[in-house]
Amino acid sequence: MGNLLEKAQEILHSKYGDDIQASILERFEFEKKNLSENDYSWFEQILAFKIEAKAQNEPVLVRGTIGASFIAYLLGVTEINPLPPHYYCSSYRSILIEPIEDKLCCWDLPNIDCLCDTPLIKNGHNIPFETFLDSSYFNILVSNDYFKKIDKEKYRFRILPHQRMDKYKEIMANTHLSFDEILKESESVLPHLLNAKNEGVIGEMQEALKPSSYSDLIKIYSLAHSTGGWLGKGGELIKNGIVSLDNLPTNRDELFLKIKGKRNDEETRKFARFISNNARHGYYKKHKVSDGAKAELNELGMESWLIDYLESIQYLYNKHDVVEEIKHLIISTWYEKCAK
Repeated sequence: MGNLLEKAQEILHSKYGDDIQASILERFEFEKKNLSENDYSWFEQILAFKIEAKAQNEPVLVRGTIGASFIAYLLGVTEINPLPPHYYCSSYRSILIEPIEDKLCCWDLPNIDCLCDTPLIKNGHNIPFETFLDSSYFNILVSNDYFKKIDKEKYRFRILPHQRMDKYKEIMANTHLSFDEILKESESVLPHLLNAKNEGVIGEMQEALKPSSYSDLIKIYSLAHSTGGWLGKGGELIKNGIVSLDNLPTNRDELFLKIKGKRNDEETRKFARFISNNARHGYYKKHKVSDGAKAELNELGMESWLIDYLESIQYLYNKHDVVEEIKHLIISTWYEKCAK
């Protein structure tokens, strides 16, 4: 892992310059310490697989809580930047604007230019590394054709064929654009997504909640994929006006950040990890929130409805996979509605 961490540090400086903002450097060092103390050699195996696939013009998508790692993103293991939403300049290679904590998604940031007249790059989706620490898993999606060609014995991890990757192959072949280039058009794609006629739970939620941003869509899709979410206490709380969509933690990452945000010290971060990790697989649905945990949540000033919400959840989805799903919607919708 040592060589990979050195490579990640080089990429960090090439991307963000030498005078790296303190919060970003702190995130990098926090991850570096944790990754160096454990065996994550499979990062290297994923990279080797992606390099081999790229040589054959095959798209690869890595899903799972590994997406919470900033270092995995820097290395190219994953595609979603988990830092808070921010701008940076590719010419100056430095952060020009502080991370924007009140925005949940970089696709909602307005397009602006740097002082050097270069369009600033928008990045970041605010996914905490702690999600990865508490549940490190991944799977890999490839096209159906490529799945048939892969030497399954060579790579000892879960590889799955998926029609999404078939679509990506089609888009790559017909547009000759990178997905990063297509994502720059996120602003023009948003109206199409907001006006899309979806069926099932997501359609019902869009009709009821009237989303107006990518942040809203991420929360809606998170709640739809979480068991006991919209069809459970979460939907009831919103429909009854007790809590807004903005304030409801719709995935395990948001739950961690909501608790941590009350008092950002080591003890509170550990408690936030404890609560969010228990909630993700429905522990509180089976065993209720203990009196001690209730007392600590109350002491932190958490809203009274949170206990009922935690005790209704059977499964909380992870934010990285929801962001990847919205990314897919942006790319495929741009291709269908804007590129033709």
